[in-house]
Amino acid sequence: MQRIALMLCMLGLAGFGIAGGTPDAKFVEIDDILDRPDAYVGERVTIRGEVDDILSANAITVEDEDVADDDILVVSKRPFNEFLGRVYEDQDLRLTGVVDRMDLENVESKFGLLDLSEREEREFENQPFLIADEGMTVDR
Repeated sequence: MQRIALMLCMLGLAGFGIAGGTPDAKFVEIDDILDRPDAYVGERVTIRGEVDDILSANAITVEDEDVADDDILVVSKRPFNEFLGRVYEDQDLRLTGVVDRMDLENVESKFGLLDLSEREEREFENQPFLIADEGMTVDR
């Protein structure tokens, strides 16, 4: 019986990846992406963080759980509420997608207006961001 339980547990970990990612995505800290973007651009990753700001139906900023104010922009082709349910500030999420570098004009042509202030446009331009295609809410 213990052997079956162990096998089921291992299958569960394999199905969701280590630390809750998907099999084709590795779990990465937001700080790692922001500190070493070239290592992650084009890579499929899973991040965990807290919604800092809701910019539009398909654009949010997510911060990690440390004290530094490190936000990553996360966009999606579909509105977040279609695959996450209601999204609100300070909500813990786990999001999976591909990391890219921000080119505001290109991103807005693909995902719609992001409703960024001039300061946020300057802040996010040429920075890494996540194009999320799946996610889930996470209990604290």
